[in-house]
Amino acid sequence: MNAIAGIIDILVLASPWLAIGAAYLVVNKAWSRKHISEAAESISITAAFLLALALIPMILSWIIVQGRYAAALAAFVWLCLAVIIILIGSKMWVPDRRKRNFLARIWAAMKLELAELPALLVGVRRQRGSAEILEILERLAVVDEDLDPREHRILQLVARSLGMELGEIPARMISDASRDVDAIRRAAADYVALEPAADQVRQLIDLMEMVTKADRQVSDRERAVLDEVVPMLTCYLEGRHTGREQFDVLMRAETPQQWEAILQLAGNSADLRRAGSDTVIVGPYHSRSFATLVAGQFGERGIDARVETARRPRGRDTAAAPDG
Repeated sequence: MNAIAGIIDILVLASPWLAIGAAYLVVNKAWSRKHISEAAESISITAAFLLALALIPMILSWIIVQGRYAAALAAFVWLCLAVIIILIGSKMWVPDRRKRNFLARIWAAMKLELAELPALLVGVRRQRGSAEILEILERLAVVDEDLDPREHRILQLVARSLGMELGEIPARMISDASRDVDAIRRAAADYVALEPAADQVRQLIDLMEMVTKADRQVSDRERAVLDEVVPMLTCYLEGRHTGREQFDVLMRAETPQQWEAILQLAGNSADLRRAGSDTVIVGPYHSRSFATLVAGQFGERGIDARVETARRPRGRDTAAAPDG
């Protein structure tokens, strides 16, 4: 223990010199370009200010309260570095035709940095499929017929990152969640048809998981939707079927009213097909639980609907997702 304590004491005594060396290496290149406007604008004054604000109370505590002078000296070196960064970032050595004073230069530099902040947050601004991404997440958030405030906040952040306005989620979408659960699957199919970049699809999968967990509980309906849509997106990423068992919803329509109800619910689905004079099939679905939800919606309208294993899995016809 004495040997370890001795080594620690040596490192503590050496810390001011290490700090001086590190600070020199950090500021060296910036100092040589301090007369160049573009170089000054590339420096974050806000970060330097925050560093200074964090260091000042630490230095005072180490000197006045704890008597840790070596640590205080190392921190003072970094404080000096922050001051130099602030001076360079404020264009102190850049010719200024407007003859602004020091405080005016700092304020101008901080306003420029704050103006650039939204552009940094918009990482996927207006990419292909932005509207579809937001629709998928909106439908997922209300699939349990409720919109938690935490889910709504996530949707707002996603909308801003996509360069869009979320607005108010219409009551129609929330009511549709109970009457047309297949709408989210159709939205996912529309999104895949746009052939978005693979990285964007992976981000969408992560966002879907985040939305479902926002209210600290994943409902059975939310889990069923994830079990259906995530394999759809995975098939797209891999360019082939997952090899998992798939499921069809078979319905018997015995009256014109039942045929009309089927067409209203599934008429826009590319997976709607006939199997006989009075039987209609919708699918295949990746998830039995999701197919069961769909069958239940038809059953609520008095239509005989059941879930069966699909005779043959049907995969994507398009190529694999483009990288990047």
